[in-house]
Amino acid sequence: MIFDKNKSMDKKTERLIDIIRDAKSKYSEENLVLVIPKFMSKSFTSFCSIREDLLLIKKYLEKLEIEKDVIISSALTYSLISIYGKCFTDATKSKSPKLEPKQIYEEGSNFLMTHDYLMDLRHNFIAHRGDTENEVEAAYLLIPKEEGEPQVRYAQKKRMNLNSEKRNEISELVEFLLPIVMDKIQKSGQKTYNALFDNFTPEQMSFM
Repeated sequence: MIFDKNKSMDKKTERLIDIIRDAKSKYSEENLVLVIPKFMSKSFTSFCSIREDLLLIKKYLEKLEIEKDVIISSALTYSLISIYGKCFTDATKSKSPKLEPKQIYEEGSNFLMTHDYLMDLRHNFIAHRGDTENEVEAAYLLIPKEEGEPQVRYAQKKRMNLNSEKRNEISELVEFLLPIVMDKIQKSGQKTYNALFDNFTPEQMSFM
């Protein structure tokens, strides 16, 4: 199947238009709604996205406290590990801002240990198939004692959840990170605001 890049771009544009349309419906009665150029708002939007990811992790953790279904709990667990890792990584060529653990965590702190634990799960369990205790597998041979062909079989034990202690540690970590991210949002938002008024006249902004 041939991948149609234009269709992908069209969907992205469509969603962007939906965001602007929603903003106008909420605020246009009392405000002018101007679209800020991407190059000016990249830091602001990146840190806002990280905040949304952290808030989503909080919801996953709350759900895991009451969820009994192993499939749903594993999906929530894998999702929160993946989303946490996303806050500290970036795959785009433009290198969007991300959280830097060396700037946030003190060496040897409990927060750093929890961070390292989650990132190890992300790198060696969720994103890549590493040789860890989180996914132990074995092949074994069955040789019939009487008639029949020998068979090679496979068995696996995989982490499906995080224990209560680990969930509490992650919850504390998220609460620690949120005000740090909010500070970055405030600072980057102020820079975006200043850059907008430094580079555009009110007349030019009316076309945004």
